[in-house]
Formats: sequence, structure tokens, C-alpha cells
Amino acid sequence: AFAGTLYNLLADHCVVKANKVSYNAPGGETCWLYGCLFDENVGKWLLYGPRVVNSCTIGSLNVDAGGASDVVLLRTNNSFAMTNSVMTCGKISGAASAVNCAFPKALCSSTSLTTNDCLFLDAADMPQAADGYVPTSGSLLNNAGDPEFFPGCEKEFDLAGTPRVLNGGLDIGAFEHDWREDYSEMLNPRHVKVDGASPSVVAEDGAVSLNGGVLSGKFVAAGRSVCLKFAVTGAGVLKLYVDDALFGTYEAGTAPAEVIVRNDVDQGTFRFEHVLEPGEEGVAKVFRCAGATGLTVSIK
Repeated sequence: AFAGTLYNLLADHCVVKANKVSYNAPGGETCWLYGCLFDENVGKWLLYGPRVVNSCTIGSLNVDAGGASDVVLLRTNNSFAMTNSVMTCGKISGAASAVNCAFPKALCSSTSLTTNDCLFLDAADMPQAADGYVPTSGSLLNNAGDPEFFPGCEKEFDLAGTPRVLNGGLDIGAFEHDWREDYSEMLNPRHVKVDGASPSVVAEDGAVSLNGGVLSGKFVAAGRSVCLKFAVTGAGVLKLYVDDALFGTYEAGTAPAEVIVRNDVDQGTFRFEHVLEPGEEGVAKVFRCAGATGLTVSIK
């Protein structure tokens, strides 16, 4: 299409990939773009006069019509601002402003780009195509976005189905690092798999800190005893549910506590809830536990 793949519309959580135009912008023209990925597109420039670019990822495999890897995000309106977005490569033509975005380091001296709280990164520090443009656990994009993302177009999940706010913050770009996998590794992936975490839950000092939130998951295998280790300090209580039944309620103690849970069913579940009343301050952390040792005997 002469005007590009998308024209004068709102695109929310879309993948715009492998489109080609002979003259204009393969990504689109004069659009409102939220949580989108643009990659492997071919055209004169990538986007022409976008009205909004919010929490989007511009991949590294877009090229211009001549095959050059330098793509162009073109804008001539000074009022335009990108937010929470990452350009993994390319350049900007025309006046533009950006807030909480990430750009190639080569753009740090661009006279056409006005920035606020933005990152200018080497190619190695950018999210990679091989990883689906998902930031790694040590990425500078982690928690660097503005939490007031997607005004009027907010969605709870990214393009990969990962909760959009994890480890206490929002990542720059269309993808969020899936900290649930990290939490599972920290707690012992041979025993548990974390599949749910409140935004307040964070990885901290070798433990998973709930901070008034919820951490949930499944036991990996049936017919075995699983060790769960945790500590509570300050106000508040930690509640442990096993298969949706309350297993125990724990208050602040002087040392980490351990409980042994017998998982006798497939897809057995656990859930930690850290309950704080308004104005209370307390911390609940869940640690790696080596597991039950010795001989376990069940008598019926």
C-alpha cells in the first residue's frame, strides 16, 4: 500500500512484520501505536508521522528500500513524543521527543531528538531478535519504563503473554522480562514452578520478597515431599495455601522457617500471600530450600 501497512488508525498489541512497500513507510503512517512490534519490514522509512508510539519495540531487522539496515522513524511535528519504547537500531529524521525510551548510542548527539529519562545503548545491550526482543534479567530496560503506560489502552500482558508489570516495575519496549522463571530458579526448579506474582514481588538478596503481594505456582512432581522456606519480619502475616486450602499462617520470627508439604496430586498448587493492614510495614521473603531429607513414611 502506498501509505504503508497501517494508515490513520490505532494499533494495540500488534505485530507488524515482513511488510514491503516500494516508496513509503512499511510500518505505517499517522497512527496511534501501543505495545506493538515492528520487524523485518522493507520501505523508504519505517514509520511516517506517528501520532503515538507507546511501549513499542522497533526491531533490528527492518531495512530501507535499498537494503540498508538503517531504518528511519520520521516525524516533523515538535509535539510528538515516544514513551516507553525501544529502537534497537536506526535513526530519526525530523523533530521528535521521547520519554523513558531506549535508542542506539549513535543517536545521543542527534539534534532532532529531545529526550527525557532515556537510555542510549550499545547494540549488545539492546534486546536481541534471537530472544524475541525480550529483555534479559540484567537488561538496562528492566523497570526503566514509566508505570503510567498505555493511558486508555492498558493491557495486563505483553505480546508474549507475560504480565506487563513484574519485579516491581515496567520494562521499556513491547516485552516484559518474565521474572517468574527467575523466581522458580531461585526457589528450586526441581520442586516448584512459579506461575503468578504480584507487581510488588521482587528478586532481592537471593530471595523472593513479597512486599504485601502474592506468589503462586505449582509443585513439579506428585508423590514427593517439598520443602518451603520463608521468613517474616515486621508487621503483617504470611499465609500459605496448598491446593487452595490454608496450610498455615506465620508471623514475624527470629529466623527463617521451613515447612514440609506432601504433594500427592498432579498439578498440586501453592500460594503465599503476604497480608499487610493499611499503614503497616513488614517484609516476607521466600528462600531456596534444599528439600526434605531422610526417609518419609506414610501410614494409612
